[in-house]
Amino acid sequence: MIKAEVIVDFTLGRFKELKNIQRKNPSNNQEGYLYEGDTFECEEELGKYLTGENAIKKTVIRVLSVTPKEELKVEPKIEPKKKTAKKRK
Repeated sequence: MIKAEVIVDFTLGRFKELKNIQRKNPSNNQEGYLYEGDTFECEEELGKYLTGENAIKKTVIRVLSVTPKEELKVEPKIEPKKKTAKKRK
């Protein structure tokens, strides 16, 4: 999973694949459109496409961070609560 920032306004047919979209300007909220300054998360394959690995070799995002898939699959370990005996009087 990558977190990215839009550097050039663009439209995206695969818009529904984006997660956690944060709009720089909340009035720009039309589905399918992304504007300079917006941030979002997406799968690595889509991120590579948007960084220039596409037919027109155009980069439209800047990668802010990358979270490897292994880290996403790891669930936090929950320790069971220990029972303590109460003293009787």
